[in-house]
Amino acid sequence: MRLTRLVVGSALLVASLASADWLEKTILLPDSLGGMSGPCCLALNPISGRAYVGGGPVDCVIAIDITTKQRIARIPAGRGVRALCCNPLDNKIYTANFDGNSVTVIDGEMNQVVATVTVGNSPCALSFNPETDRVYCANSGSDDITVIDGVTDSVIATISVGDGPCTLCRAPEANKLYCANWSSCSVTAIDEQTDSVVAIVPVGNHPLALCNNPQESKVYCANSHGDSVTVIDGAADSVVATIPAGDYPHGLCYN
Repeated sequence: MRLTRLVVGSALLVASLASADWLEKTILLPDSLGGMSGPCCLALNPISGRAYVGGGPVDCVIAIDITTKQRIARIPAGRGVRALCCNPLDNKIYTANFDGNSVTVIDGEMNQVVATVTVGNSPCALSFNPETDRVYCANSGSDDITVIDGVTDSVIATISVGDGPCTLCRAPEANKLYCANWSSCSVTAIDEQTDSVVAIVPVGNHPLALCNNPQESKVYCANSHGDSVTVIDGAADSVVATIPAGDYPHGLCYN
């Protein structure tokens, strides 16, 4: 019996080690070429096998080969890169430039800027819809969302939301996009087929993060000054629960 337990325990240990996560490499971004000292956002391009890092204060995006773990490009962007997202349909990377009121479009193959799109004030969050090939940009300074066509890189709609939109979250099973509005303490639900607002849901104080649960069709909202998480029914767009959390919750993840 003791031998059996030892063999089983050893097998579990090996399996655990085989599936564990560990640090593979640390990539230094600041360098003599004007590298990045304040990275704040990441995007993965599954088409080219590259990771993109955005931040300041150098107003650029750094491309990294995920196989070799080496930097391969330094791409100029707008002022104050705050968010990144990938459009794998058209092999493009989008950057939200908070201080430039613009979105920079980068070719994912050549790592070159192909367009600059003027959006609202202080863009800070991005989301891509692969069904409609559209990019959504939340503008915290103008209280709206700019909708960008992924093929032409042109603005096709502007959606008014609550005060201080700061985070976006897709619920693809419901064809909806949710936007957390920091200042008005609400979440705006948007129909992604018509790009129209279908509901405004009151939540806790200063919502900062959103997370979708596709199995239960629920959206979770972390209220950074309300010390709570609001649970929203994705079908009715109504609050079904409020869960006490620790001080200043500002991140969420769905398992």
